[in-house]
Amino acid sequence: MSNTWRESRSRPATVGVALGLLLVLSPAAPARPDNVVELHGLCFRSPVAFSNPKPVGLDAVMVVHPPEADAQSERFSLTAVHFPLVVTDTKAGMTPAELRDYMATVFLAGQAKAGTPIQRRLLENVVDGLAFSTPVPAPSFAEVYALRLQNRETVVLGFKFLSDWRSEAQSLINAIAASLRECNSGHQP
Repeated sequence: MSNTWRESRSRPATVGVALGLLLVLSPAAPARPDNVVELHGLCFRSPVAFSNPKPVGLDAVMVVHPPEADAQSERFSLTAVHFPLVVTDTKAGMTPAELRDYMATVFLAGQAKAGTPIQRRLLENVVDGLAFSTPVPAPSFAEVYALRLQNRETVVLGFKFLSDWRSEAQSLINAIAASLRECNSGHQP
């Protein structure tokens, strides 16, 4: 046997090892459709791909669709803000309505007082929410919900989507709502 033949037989293995190492060492890939997405202890399955969660403020993370989109080109975003008990269960604590207003104003560029009450089934409960529109950064709609977790802490979810993507967004929110679970509760979405 020639050395050339032996070398050519070992190249696929070398290439395979190199590709595997590259995958292990590269940053995590964006969430693909039907993969579990986790935000502040909440998990869901999505029929569309999302970006990796990225921090957008104190105790706030966001995923966007399409995964590579910037603020000007995203069609859909989901922001999750975690609030510990000290923020919600003290005498001066914030109510669910105040938490929704805070999310709408601070993270979604909305005017909370101009919103409309809405309800959606999340975490197996009917949850009060707030729906509103905003022109920033493009004409968009948003929905905000404050979810009380089993540990009594709260995560506020803010869905935001382009006006011309409303039908697709409602289908996506329905899919997320149907599979939304607490990750640590033993129930996988």
